[in-house]
This record gives sequence, C-alpha cells and structure tokens, in this order.
Amino acid sequence: MPRKRKTTGTTLTGDSGRTVWKRRPSEIRGYQQALYANTDTGDFLRVDFNLREKKARIYLEDHEEGGNPYFSVIIDGKVTIERNQTTGRAYDLNAKFSKRADHLATIPNREVLKLIRSNYGIGEGGEKRDEAKKRRKETLERTRKKYFRPEDEYGAESARRRGFRRFIGWWDVVDLVVGVGGAIGLYFYTFNFIYIGIALACFSLLVSFMDFFIRNRDLMVVKTLLFFVAGAGLYVYGYYFR
Repeated sequence: MPRKRKTTGTTLTGDSGRTVWKRRPSEIRGYQQALYANTDTGDFLRVDFNLREKKARIYLEDHEEGGNPYFSVIIDGKVTIERNQTTGRAYDLNAKFSKRADHLATIPNREVLKLIRSNYGIGEGGEKRDEAKKRRKETLERTRKKYFRPEDEYGAESARRRGFRRFIGWWDVVDLVVGVGGAIGLYFYTFNFIYIGIALACFSLLVSFMDFFIRNRDLMVVKTLLFFVAGAGLYVYGYYFR
C-alpha cells in the first residue's frame, strides 16, 4: 500500500511529542478511520481501526528494508493475521512491531490502544499482563510437580534401564494378560474382528488413563501403542477382508 503522506487529515501529536500522527477516513473495507505517522527513524506507521467491530490493522513500511511493507490484523485483542504485504506470505511480526512499540504507544486515541491491547508491548495493561503470565507459569509448575516425577527420584539409573523396568512392571503384565485374554474371549463369543479391534483401541486408552490418574505411574507409550495398533489392524482386517 502506498504511503498516504499528501492526504489531508487531522494532525495529532503523540504523548511523547516525538511521533506526530495524522487522522483520515480509512479507504480499506471494514475499517472506519486511520492514523498514520512518519517516525524519526524513517519508518512509516499506520493503524486502521473499527471501534464497533473491535478490530485494528497495524501497517509498517520498514526503512531498514527499503520500505518493505508488513501488516498485522488484531480482532478483539487477538492477533489473527501477520503478513508481508509484498509477498502475501505469513510472517512473524512480533520482533518488528515490538521494536516500534514506543512509537505505536503514542497513538493519541485510548480506544485504539484498547483494541491493540498488550500485543507487541504496545497497548495498556502491561503490569497486569506480566502478573497473568506469572500466574500461568506458577500453575504449570504446580501441574508438572503433581503429575511428573523429577529425574532426581530415579537416582543414577540410566534411562534405558528405567524404560525396561517400566515395561516389565506387574501392572503392565496384568494389562497385557487382561487385554490379550479379553480379545481372545471376545473373538470366540462374536467371531467378529471389527468388535475386537474397537475393544482393543478403547482398552489402550483405558490403561493409559488408569496408569496416569489411578495408579500414579508414568505413561507406558509402548504398551498403549501395542493395544491401539493391534486394535486398528484387526478393525481394518475385519472390515475389508472378512
């Protein structure tokens, strides 16, 4: 999009007094107004917005790349599109817009800043955002400690020995006997491989649930895959060949 430098509009000065914003009606479909400015570093910035639909479009012509254009669309406070406008390809713009956050934060319209919110470090509520991140991190740490044992509990035992011992645990033997025995019994009762396949696939999920939530053990992926793959294979065999 070409820069709109010669278009008549209302001149507004940002809070820092360093970035002068101009306002004009937006010619982009779906947007009401546009704010644009040339920064002292040579960039061209533009923000189109629609307050009623709670969306904003941030546009940048990067002077370091000879004016290469990028844009981001934020709807209801969430980034939905990030692209290089020249190529039309998706592009992670977090670094580019975060670098210009000081300029964008001077937008002289509080409602527009609310639309942008805290994306790219531009909007309001930075302290609340940091506090929310801290709470999420603490929650994840508590979950990790609750459901996953630290490596130190295994001592100096190698990962290979731990995995082998897990496979021959008593609960694994019980699950294998029950699963194989149940499949054989179901076969002589129904003579239907489709039913057996569905039963084994469900049993693979059941033993994983029991290991993790009831027996308080680490998941045994090999055991789960063994039952699931066997069930899927029997289902396909019964469906297509029997």
